[in-house]
Amino acid sequence: MRRGLAPSLRGFLKKIIHQFSSIDYTLLICYHIFIRTHNTKLLSTEDTAINILILNLNPDKKDSEFEKYLSEFKESLTHKLHSVEYVVARDMDIKPCIGCWNCWAKTPGVCVHQDDMHQILKHINHNDLMIFAAPFAMGFMHSLAKTVQERMIPLLLPYSEIVMGEYHHTLRYETSPELAFLYKPETDTDEEDVQINKDIFERFSLNFRSNVLFYQSIKKPVTELIHENFDF
Repeated sequence: MRRGLAPSLRGFLKKIIHQFSSIDYTLLICYHIFIRTHNTKLLSTEDTAINILILNLNPDKKDSEFEKYLSEFKESLTHKLHSVEYVVARDMDIKPCIGCWNCWAKTPGVCVHQDDMHQILKHINHNDLMIFAAPFAMGFMHSLAKTVQERMIPLLLPYSEIVMGEYHHTLRYETSPELAFLYKPETDTDEEDVQINKDIFERFSLNFRSNVLFYQSIKKPVTELIHENFDF
């Protein structure tokens, strides 16, 4: 996967920043500025496979508008790309995080819940892009999306380091996928609602040292969404 930069250069920059971020976070700021100004689309070529994980976090299978959109989006990506994983979270047993911190202290990287979330966790870092797809509910992303995000804590270590002038937990693994979010607005969703949710998602992305490729409504046609964010 490439996002405007050669994978080797991108990986090299991340390793350098990871080594020095706890000493001088100015390097990390420069990295993020460089990445954001040089990358606008995911690039796919015959020699570069893009692996995408789509998480359908819609709790209502009868929501035909949402389901139809994701189906069309998935099919379009599958036609263009090498690999698309599609996970429907409502069909899985995913319990909420209870804040016991066993995944840090007692069983590193392994949640105390023996449920289906481990199936998602084991696939996350094998993909180049992870897309959360969820409707808004009472002005915020649906609780199912929040539950999945909180259950990603095992991907982090209990230790902290300075990232862009702030303390954030260290990654358990060297890399994380790029992130994106598809949302279905409510009838009264306004620009402020969207901006608040987008800001929160960008903060979530920073925790995993990722970039947000897009934060977009399902009201945008699939063809436009793909054209704006993917370069084939």
